[in-house]
Amino acid sequence: MSKMKAITKEEIRAKKEALKEKIAISKSEVGVVRASPATDFLNEISDLIKDALSNKVSYKQLSKDIFSVYSFKVSEQTIRLFAQNVLGVPKRKKIKRATAPVEDKVVTPQVIGDRLKSDFDD
Repeated sequence: MSKMKAITKEEIRAKKEALKEKIAISKSEVGVVRASPATDFLNEISDLIKDALSNKVSYKQLSKDIFSVYSFKVSEQTIRLFAQNVLGVPKRKKIKRATAPVEDKVVTPQVIGDRLKSDFDD
């Protein structure tokens, strides 16, 4: 196994400008976000989406309405993520149904002779 050569201070100073240029390129590429056709479309109609959601229209119905008017299919999951991440719409809480309380049953072991029933292999 070979050892790595130590970098001298002169080599560090000489390559410092090249590193600054690379970092500048990396900074400019960070802001570039790949946008899908669905995201571009939703950005164009964002005001209508926000209005529909504020009036309690479901994401499923919104997806159906968009398809019926524009013939452009956008899934309800895509609309939901767009609304939450871009428009700042809060997540909706799940509505839990009230269920009847479950009674706790006390199980008493059945004794057969001097052994419990659970001791037998059935």
